[in-house]
Amino acid sequence: MTAQDSATRPQRIAVAEATTDPEGTTDPGGTPAPHGSRRTGTVLAALSVTAFSLTFPATAWGLEGIGPWSLVTLRGALSALIAGGCLLALRVPVPHRRHWAGLVVVGAGVVVGFPLLTTLALQTSTTAHAAVVVGLLPLTTAVFSALRTGRAPPARSGRRRSPGPPPSSRSPCSRAAARCPPPTSTSSARC
Repeated sequence: MTAQDSATRPQRIAVAEATTDPEGTTDPGGTPAPHGSRRTGTVLAALSVTAFSLTFPATAWGLEGIGPWSLVTLRGALSALIAGGCLLALRVPVPHRRHWAGLVVVGAGVVVGFPLLTTLALQTSTTAHAAVVVGLLPLTTAVFSALRTGRAPPARSGRRRSPGPPPSSRSPCSRAAARCPPPTSTSSARC
């Protein structure tokens, strides 16, 4: 792994290979996914976005009663209980030892860094301001990823058009003119 692809190279951690059935539904366990799995995934994603959107109001409310350090500690402990319970209920295997360092770094940022910094910021800022700043995180992540890896996102094919009418609606004269070089003082203006 090099510095150029470290942010883009996919790695599987404690996830089985996914299979796709003829209908296009995917199941990580290797068996065809139930018919409503796409709807279930959409509902779970909507619930996750809703739960995350309540982070700042809940943090501001918590700051009224306890200090930021205690709030972050309680938040981390509650998250650990919920995540640990889910991992145990789903019988997720323990990740390989080679993944532990990366998981510790991510855990430190997700469980301690982000909650602590947002909690400290909400002592002097509004929840609306914090939501706007955090809403810009995906954009800044994409920009820094492109700068770090030296790769820009791929252009969408079929979306870009040249200015003016489509080529089929141009007259034969305008199509011929498009192929002609611009006239110079020594050449004729005709092709």
